[in-house]
Amino acid sequence: MTGVGAIKDVKVHLTLKPDAVPKFFKARPVPYALRKKVDEELDRLLEKGIIEPVKTSVWAAPVVPVLKRDGKVRICGDFKLTVNAATDLEQYPLPKIEDLFAQLSGGETFSKLDLQDAYCQFELDEESQDLVVINTHRGLFRYKRLPFGVASAPAICQREMEKMMQGQPGSSVYLDDLLEETAFQAAKEALKSSSLLIHFDNKKEVLVACDASPYGLGVVLSHPTPEGNRPIVFASRSLTKAEKNYSHLEKEALALVFGVTRFRNYLLGRKFTLITDHRPLLSLLSETKPVPTVAAARIQRWALTLAAYAYKIKFKPGKDHSNADAFSRLPVPENCQEPPQPAELVLMMQILESR
Repeated sequence: MTGVGAIKDVKVHLTLKPDAVPKFFKARPVPYALRKKVDEELDRLLEKGIIEPVKTSVWAAPVVPVLKRDGKVRICGDFKLTVNAATDLEQYPLPKIEDLFAQLSGGETFSKLDLQDAYCQFELDEESQDLVVINTHRGLFRYKRLPFGVASAPAICQREMEKMMQGQPGSSVYLDDLLEETAFQAAKEALKSSSLLIHFDNKKEVLVACDASPYGLGVVLSHPTPEGNRPIVFASRSLTKAEKNYSHLEKEALALVFGVTRFRNYLLGRKFTLITDHRPLLSLLSETKPVPTVAAARIQRWALTLAAYAYKIKFKPGKDHSNADAFSRLPVPENCQEPPQPAELVLMMQILESR
């Protein structure tokens, strides 16, 4: 297949804010070791009709080449500097998990279809193409399809996929997946038996507090209420052997990426607040500042991952961050000689009892 499929009769339009001012950023230097791979990826995007060269543009976002596990390079536009700040964020309600389960109730066999290059199957109208221009070492290219990194892309994808699947019995749509029985039963029992957690409400503000310990990551998704922040769901995981060698800053940044990607279904396509107790991350992973060119490759990759989300990052000191801190210490470290601290142990017991 030489091209990428296109959704019929759909042209995506990105709406500029009335006070929007064009932003043009110069191309960033490409490491010599990656230049050939970047050229190959640009050629692939050109061949598939996803991008096309342009001579001039008043809009241009820099790109960051991200090395994938298979050795190839993904070219990512840093659109938070240009189109994301200058356009209205598309608002479309994502379905609640309970609603998805209700639609699939009674099913005995389930299949999941994950659409490859889902966003790139949506064509942009001519006016919008002029906004998503990238500046590379080979000149300017504009996207003809909806690219990854545009903040409105998740809502657009969800809306149009629901239109296409409307009226199809036994099917549900969640972003680029066509859904989801064991997992259903486990989730239902957890929701029914919880005395500590509250249900997710798509209309309320969402907070994502993340933290890292020397051996684990923790995240708490919560809603602010008059009685204080009420948790919706928790998550934690152990650091890999390689991750344990990261600097403290990198571990804290990894915790943010872990939290956002772990709860992707709650967060994509809506605004939320990302909370950290590590102040340097406010500038390093700011939602409005460019990815630092001198940052380590993994920091650049994480910053681009976060760029697909409509977040604002906020600092809170450790004493106001205890839940996420406790969950980052929940994974048991190797050769652990000390039990969890009392405050952490009480929280863990409450959580386990609530389940």
